[in-house]
Order: sequence, then structure tokens, then C-alpha cells
Amino acid sequence: MMTGRRGPFRSFAISLIQIITIICQVLTEEPRFAEPIPNVTVALGRDASLPCVVEHLGTYKMISCKK
Repeated sequence: MMTGRRGPFRSFAISLIQIITIICQVLTEEPRFAEPIPNVTVALGRDASLPCVVEHLGTYKMISCKK
């Protein structure tokens, strides 16, 4: 009779382990550029816009600098 109760518990435990593993991967993965950043040519004195997509930002912050 114990084998009937063990099956659902085992699948629940495996599911819980999978969820914890995914959460740990998301929290520990470093941010990275999702796409290559293209070269952009603009006239001197004009503003340039560079598209930038970052994955796994997590608690990191992204800033842009204008020089």
C-alpha cells in the first residue's frame, strides 16, 4: 500500500528540485548581450543610437554614458 503514496510524492519532489534548479540558474547567471551590437556611423556632432539587448540582468543595473 505504501507504493501508491510514494509515486506522487516522488514526482512532486522531482518537480520541486527542477524548479529550484531553474531558479538558481536564473539568479546566478551573469548578464550578457543577447544580440551583437552593430556598428553605427553618424555625422560628427550628431547623436548615435546603439540598440542593446541584455539577458539575465537580474539585480544588475544597466547605464549608458554620453561623452
